[in-house]
Amino acid sequence: MSDVLIRLADARKKLKILVEDVKKYLQDSSPTTRIESNDYEDMHFFVLNAEPPSELALLVGELIANLRSAIEYRLREIAVNLKNDALTGKEANKIQMRFYASETKFEKSIVRTKLARNAPFYGK
Repeated sequence: MSDVLIRLADARKKLKILVEDVKKYLQDSSPTTRIESNDYEDMHFFVLNAEPPSELALLVGELIANLRSAIEYRLREIAVNLKNDALTGKEANKIQMRFYASETKFEKSIVRTKLARNAPFYGK
């Protein structure tokens, strides 16, 4: 089984567990909803009455990590096919699926990458 399929299978398992855990949490905590309206829109609020268990955050993190890893493995497979040869370690390390907390942080990383590519290389 390829690395991509292994990661996706693990992500599916985590998602199944997450869905069941969220259902149980919602049943146990009895969240409420409310609607507030103004002249332009209706706003629907989902109010949690109990702190979600920390295990939910861990499951979400593991799920995202597996999906990210699957994407990186697939991108590497595509790069190998395009190159018609194995990737060097340096080439493989350049293939990354990054997540950013905001659009601004993403844009700053692009600027840094462009600056680094245009920077002169000094000696060995």
